[in-house]
Amino acid sequence: MDKGTETVEACVQRELAEETGFQAKQLVKLFEGYLIPGYGNEYMYFFLALDLFPLPLPADEDEFIETMSVSFAEAGEMIKTAQIVDVKTALGVMMAESWLKQNGLRKTAA
Repeated sequence: MDKGTETVEACVQRELAEETGFQAKQLVKLFEGYLIPGYGNEYMYFFLALDLFPLPLPADEDEFIETMSVSFAEAGEMIKTAQIVDVKTALGVMMAESWLKQNGLRKTAA
């Protein structure tokens, strides 16, 4: 969060638009906490963005982002095969899938 008094939700919407070209009609907070307690003070929020609609914002000058759509099964395989090696991404994928299953928005695999 780098825009002064910006709320967490406003930051999420801004970052979502900058990095994916979408915003969300609904944000669900999945988790918040320190990334490396006892070592650093970086604090992270995990949100699930629902009901997306296009609203692109220009990316930061130092960011080169490529977006891609994958299913939860594909993301799980990417985690298992070390194509996704970022712990924050892996945790976010697992929490989002779990929330969707618990709320009846995603059926379990047959």
